[in-house]
Amino acid sequence: MSKKQVREPSLGERLRRLRKAKGLTLAQLAERVGRSEAYL
Repeated sequence: MSKKQVREPSLGERLRRLRKAKGLTLAQLAERVGRSEAYL
């Protein structure tokens, strides 16, 4: 039996999923954490 490798989501993918689950736009998240959208 071959084992299927499961790729861990990247930090960016995790952030996007959590941000959307909270109903925040990227601009709103950036403002809340004190960073630019480009940084995030």
